[in-house]
Amino acid sequence: CADANCPVENIVELANGYTQEVHFWDVRENRRTYERTFYPAAKGQSRGSLYSERIFAESGLGIKSERYLSPEGKLTKEGQLYQNNLEKDKSWQFNLALYSPLGQVSERQVRNLKGQLIGKTLNRPDGTAEVSFKYPSPDTETYFDARHFAEDGTTVNWQESRSFGNYSVTYNYAGTDKPRETSSVSPRSANLITYRLDGTKLSEFREYRDYGRTFIDYDNSGEVAVERFFGPQSGKVDASGQPVFSLRRIEIKNGKDNVVAHYEWFDNGKLEVVQFHKNATRKLRVDYRYDKVTGKLKQRIEFGADDKVSKIINDPKDTPVLDIKAAWFDAPARPAVAASRVNVDGEEYRGGHF
Repeated sequence: CADANCPVENIVELANGYTQEVHFWDVRENRRTYERTFYPAAKGQSRGSLYSERIFAESGLGIKSERYLSPEGKLTKEGQLYQNNLEKDKSWQFNLALYSPLGQVSERQVRNLKGQLIGKTLNRPDGTAEVSFKYPSPDTETYFDARHFAEDGTTVNWQESRSFGNYSVTYNYAGTDKPRETSSVSPRSANLITYRLDGTKLSEFREYRDYGRTFIDYDNSGEVAVERFFGPQSGKVDASGQPVFSLRRIEIKNGKDNVVAHYEWFDNGKLEVVQFHKNATRKLRVDYRYDKVTGKLKQRIEFGADDKVSKIINDPKDTPVLDIKAAWFDAPARPAVAASRVNVDGEEYRGGHF
């Protein structure tokens, strides 16, 4: 029996003045079937109004359902036991709804059978979902996956994910589930990708603060068109004390894996490497290497049809035609990386110790 008509097995007067009515599957094992708790009785009352009622699962899974009421009789909280029906997840959980004074669900919680919080959704005053969280580590809200919803409560405006040493953010195009930009940070590094509405990549920024910055532009099909890497100039800073960056490498492509040009520079600004890759007019790849001090050509490296080195010529007499553009050397300003609002620099994994 699991309803209000069950014979009363025990009535308990609690220390706070509340009264509890308990029914049992087995009194000796303290296995409850049904429990009702009442507010303290007002003067002239034998029992106060209903505070809560809980039904327990016979299988030993804990509470099957529960509800809580205000002294005025308004629902403040209710929950039910639920079993996931996913292919790889048949776990039981407890779904809890919290109500506002106006009767709207203000928050929904998901807890495991230990009562630990594993997810929640916060609603707006009108009842639509504003943000939902999932917690990979139960009862630990420091690390999470979150979705932030538009006014309709279903369309995801943006989402974020936080774990040890990592934080990422994705913003969608308004009214769609298509990403407009994603950014992420890990200790001393950052990444930003922007997308076109069709889902292809538009641009990318990568930063390794101890190493340098990479800027990538994509063509209309989402393939890499131009990739530039800028490294910090040794000992040089700008007026704000930030490192001054100079071009160290550029690679220009025409379609997937089709390199048109590849140039590299030493940290002193002198040309280091030039690669001429195979194309419609060049059957084999040829590389040129330059001296860091003198800037003179010191080596020609020829490749075979298998793209393996076939010949190295020192002090060649060639005079390769270089097509270097002045615009390449203009270091773009560091873009705003939304994920940088969370500092994870102190969260480096060190051999099993945090």
